[in-house]
Amino acid sequence: MPNIIIICLIYAKILIKYNLSYLFDNIEIGEFMNEKYFKHFDYFNLKSGNGLHMVEKFESGIQELANSCAPVCVKLILNFYGKKLTQSESELCEIFNSRPYPYGTKLCDLLKGVEKVCDNKTISSLESSKKGSKRFNTFKEFKEFVLHYIDKQIPIIVENVDYGGHYKILIGYDEVSDVEEEDVLIFADPSDFNDGREDGYNYFPAERFFYMWFDSNCLAEEERLQPFVIILP
Repeated sequence: MPNIIIICLIYAKILIKYNLSYLFDNIEIGEFMNEKYFKHFDYFNLKSGNGLHMVEKFESGIQELANSCAPVCVKLILNFYGKKLTQSESELCEIFNSRPYPYGTKLCDLLKGVEKVCDNKTISSLESSKKGSKRFNTFKEFKEFVLHYIDKQIPIIVENVDYGGHYKILIGYDEVSDVEEEDVLIFADPSDFNDGREDGYNYFPAERFFYMWFDSNCLAEEERLQPFVIILP
């Protein structure tokens, strides 16, 4: 009889944890999602080596406003460079002309905002010889571009169709194996709400991202292909 009671208690605990917890505690959902679908790493302390290329000790963060991903990306990068912005998130949205979806932050406004909050030089996709054209025709070109800056400890702001139009920061590239299709990008993402741990970091297949690297809603037409901004130290 005691064994039956123990089995019933274990079964009840499983039911509560996996089927009923959402009625009572959202934290349990995050823990379950984390355990079942996602593997997490201490991205802040990851070091380059064995095919892994990292902007080391990059501290991420979570945006407070739905339309603030662009200025928050800038704030995180400047913080990494040792420059603290004192403006609130809403004030930064005003500076960067960051509006709610479907408007967002135009790439040109992001660049103007950087000029207003710091004196760092920038490189961007708008500097392509022909506006609205692809800068990288192949995945190999994209990979070389990313590794060039990551290995110099320079993060890259990118924007694509994620969430219908979203900015995040490329801080790592992992050559997982000899098969290039298995390469992985590591991001500092201020909208990291979907992987069971809101730590501001996530990852995505590199080649898959390359073919999804465009915007269809928020950016001006000439800004939509392979949008990026690099803020130099």
